[in-house]
Amino acid sequence: MQYEKKQDIMWEQSTLWESVEKWVTKYLKKSHSEYRELQMKAMRIVEENPALRILINSMEGIVLTPEDHKALHKYFETKDEMTIFEYEYYYLAGQIMTFSWH
Repeated sequence: MQYEKKQDIMWEQSTLWESVEKWVTKYLKKSHSEYRELQMKAMRIVEENPALRILINSMEGIVLTPEDHKALHKYFETKDEMTIFEYEYYYLAGQIMTFSWH
């Protein structure tokens, strides 16, 4: 139990999470074509639907048309797929760090 608390404190006080996050996204962008395709798909959805660009980048209220709403769902689905890739690599990075500490 004491060991877990020490690790939690180390995690909270460090920039380790940001480092892992940067490493994972950089690695996936460079080395994983399916991840890059999903990233491009998400960007294309936003580019093709100006209402989504406003929704994502602004604090303004906005009313979506049915087409914009469908596009928003496609965008969320695409971002969810990207997140799944990222979580897999966060897990792998955690495994690597665990083994390197022991």
